Amino acid sequence: MNQKEGAPTEANAPHIPRFECKNRKLCPRQLRVVQALLAAGERWTWREDVDRIAGASNGPAVIQALRRKGIEIDMQTAERTDRDGKLCKPGQYRLTRKGFDVLATCPFTA
Repeated sequence: MNQKEGAPTEANAPHIPRFECKNRKLCPRQLRVVQALLAAGERWTWREDVDRIAGASNGPAVIQALRRKGIEIDMQTAERTDRDGKLCKPGQYRLTRKGFDVLATCPFTA
């Protein structure tokens, strides 16, 4: 007996991006960083700025927590010279296209 294939629906259509909207409660630090990354658009945000925006001295931990919630965030390092004249490689962050899509699709609460 042949089974008929079901009509394409939002649940099984391969061309429709799907995001799981679970665990979307953000703490105030995470919410401030998300808002800043959204406002920055495609521009990079320095790690030191993430620290200041979050109100914490460990911005990478805030970024990691956001990534665990399904928000894709790119990171790159840039060569700079610190105040002592030594080379350093501070990090920069920005949302990926999928990160923007997840934030637009899934509601977040504080």
